[in-house]
Amino acid sequence: MALLLTPEPIEVGTSGVYLGNYELLGGRRPGVTGVLTSWISGAAVSSRAQGWLGSDARGRLVLVVQSETPDGTQRLTLARVAENQLQGSGDSSFRWGPRGPAELTRQPR
Repeated sequence: MALLLTPEPIEVGTSGVYLGNYELLGGRRPGVTGVLTSWISGAAVSSRAQGWLGSDARGRLVLVVQSETPDGTQRLTLARVAENQLQGSGDSSFRWGPRGPAELTRQPR
């Protein structure tokens, strides 16, 4: 798989209490947007991805990414294990989609 992140920072929120467009409770988190490319049924499929940053119980940076493909949803949950490396797992909502261990390493420009 490959994840290309865009340089524009965003704020995301997956839930909260709203009065019209005004958020009363809940919070926004730092987020990312980009393109996730993975192999599905032997072909490279690229789709828009959104994610958010947080931390786990050990204080490590965590990145959760979700992408909607024509076949269904893909989700990655990755934790920082080194300066330019994230490890974790991924899953798909469709049975022929990718799932299992995932590792992303930042590539130089």
